[in-house]
This record gives sequence, structure tokens and C-alpha cells, in this order.
Amino acid sequence: MKAGPPRELELAELGPGSALHEAFLALHAPWIARGMGRWLSLVRPGGRWPVRVFGVSGEGGRQQLLGAIVALGVREPVTRFDDLLEGRVPALDEGEPPAVWHLIAVTTDPEVRGAGLGRSLAAAAVRELGRARPAPTIQTLSPALGLRRAMLALGLSEPAEAARVTTARLCDAEGRPWLGIQRFHQGNGASLDATHPESRADDADSAHVTLCFGYATDPRVLAAGRDAYRQRVGERRRLVAAGSATPVVGLPGAFRVPPSSG
Repeated sequence: MKAGPPRELELAELGPGSALHEAFLALHAPWIARGMGRWLSLVRPGGRWPVRVFGVSGEGGRQQLLGAIVALGVREPVTRFDDLLEGRVPALDEGEPPAVWHLIAVTTDPEVRGAGLGRSLAAAAVRELGRARPAPTIQTLSPALGLRRAMLALGLSEPAEAARVTTARLCDAEGRPWLGIQRFHQGNGASLDATHPESRADDADSAHVTLCFGYATDPRVLAAGRDAYRQRVGERRRLVAAGSATPVVGLPGAFRVPPSSG
């Protein structure tokens, strides 16, 4: 299915009852079914914090959403996703520009996954958000989906320690990070800046850990991040092929690389 270029969606277009609103909800239906759709209440005009939504439509028309990414503007970095949902983050003053944009969701239609659509959406969002002066900080609030399974396989009971081991030392047979959300953001050139245990309570598979990735607004820095990611993946692929990475029992397709692998 052919997709059009990413574009910013007007919040008015996403109003309840509109065709685009229904398409937006349909796109996120899998997350809603898992109880991870509470953040959708933040996507509305005149909310507590500014929201910007970037989407990609199919060639069938503007109302056929194939992907979307949502950014929420705040005054300072947020470490607990539930603080947003429960209104504990201060609202911006009238006319105050956001100093921080949090990318809180990126979703693509299953029919187009693997086609680079998510990467195009993230690049478009970072490019547009980064046009502001002074340049804002752009970060994510990404649930570490799959971390609970990694904890069980690694025999670890502390989520923060499990997150450290999983993000730093687990890879797949191709040398890529084992966590999908880590592959996505670091493959886009972002840096893994922090982990926040107990920061969201809507999905047990993440062990209630959120990963914070940072996106530079300078495209040269992002390009360097992508190059470093590809180099690291190549090095780990060679470790797996040489038998220097240990398969993780109970976690199919996962390998644990030596600490010295970077």
C-alpha cells in the first residue's frame, strides 16, 4: 500500500465524530485493547499541554491513516508518564513555548510495517519540532515492552537492573538491540538517555519501566547517531556469528554479549 508524505494533522481534524478521528482510534486499537490507550485523552484542542500530531495517509485519501506520531509539549522533562495522565505536570502559561517535547506514541498500520514509515514520521516530527528557537529538547516516554519477559529469562527481579542489562547487552541474531522500541529510536539516531522505573502502570509487559530516548535537533548529530548504531550492530552481529554471544535460555532469538562489546 502506497503512503503519502508525513504531514501535521490539525487537532480540529481529529475531533470526535470526524472520519479522521475514527481512523486515528482504529490505528491505535491494538494499544487500546491492551489497556494502553489512556494517553489518547491528551490529544484534544485546548488541553492542559500543547499537542502536535503528525500522520501519514494512504493513497486512498486523507482519512485513511497508515501511521501517526504524537508529541506533547511541557516546561521540563517528565519522568513519570502517569503524572501526565493524572494532571500532576504543571500547565504552560499562556503563550509560553514548550521547552521539551515528549514523543509519546508512534504507531503504524500492520500492513505497512517494515516499510520505514515509522522512521519517516519520527524524522518529520523531530524536524518540525526542532524549528523553534530556542531549540527545544525532544525526548520520548517509551514503555520497555518485552522487559518483563527478559527479567524472567535473566533471573532478575529488579526492573532497573533488568533494563540496564537488556538495553546494554541483549541483541538479536542480527546484532540489533533485543527491545523493539530501542531498535526503532536508536536506529533513528536517538540516544538512550535514561530509564524510569515505575513510571507507567498500564502494561505489565514493560515491567512498568519507561525508556527515555533523546533526539538532537541538529541533523548532523542524528546522522552520527545512526552511524554509531549501525557500527555497534555490525560488531554484535560478528560476535553472534563467532559464538562469542551467549543465547538466553527462555528468550528465543536473544543473545547476551560480553560487557566489553560496548
